[in-house]
Amino acid sequence: MQHPKKKKLCKLSPNILVEAIQTFLEKEYDGKKYDEAERCPHCKSKNFYLHSFRKKTFCILIKENGFKEIDVKIGVFRCKNCNKFFVALNTPFYQGCKYGKPIVDLCLWMTASMPYNR
Repeated sequence: MQHPKKKKLCKLSPNILVEAIQTFLEKEYDGKKYDEAERCPHCKSKNFYLHSFRKKTFCILIKENGFKEIDVKIGVFRCKNCNKFFVALNTPFYQGCKYGKPIVDLCLWMTASMPYNR
């Protein structure tokens, strides 16, 4: 049985650019907590409490020695009025998307500025 090939960094990208982006993502997002909420999105009540934190992968970096997951902690709140759960509002994710906002924005910008048919 063959083992999977080791992933390598893209040779087309300058190393200084790749390192700058990876360093920024590690410093800005790794282990950061998001726990801001103003009101329950279900009943609009301000009577809620922080129930727990959920770990979510923001992105996965390809490093020289393997992969590194950048994880963030998302606050999960529970409303005392309607007993429903909801997550913090200031998360770095678009609703229904499992990739971080900066990653999605970069992909959208790249597809708009450099379409596949050019």
